[in-house]
Amino acid sequence: KTSLQEEKVLIEISDTGRGIPKDKLDTIFDFGFSSDGERVKMRSSLSSVYQVVQRHHGEVDIASELNAGTTVSVLLPLNDSRSQE
Repeated sequence: KTSLQEEKVLIEISDTGRGIPKDKLDTIFDFGFSSDGERVKMRSSLSSVYQVVQRHHGEVDIASELNAGTTVSVLLPLNDSRSQE
């Protein structure tokens, strides 16, 4: 799903999967994120996404509920003069 919020574009990607335990959400953007004994193994992908979005002066957020799914939200400025420096 996409939408405009003032001078920013919001991109939301959701699923209805297993969800991510709350105690794992604090470290989900760490390089090599992995969950012992569960299927979740992100390795470098979310860490890379986080770094790219930050370079473009955006934000990434993950909301998740066990057995209900996860939503990844990316908020990016439409026009950011800082990215042209």
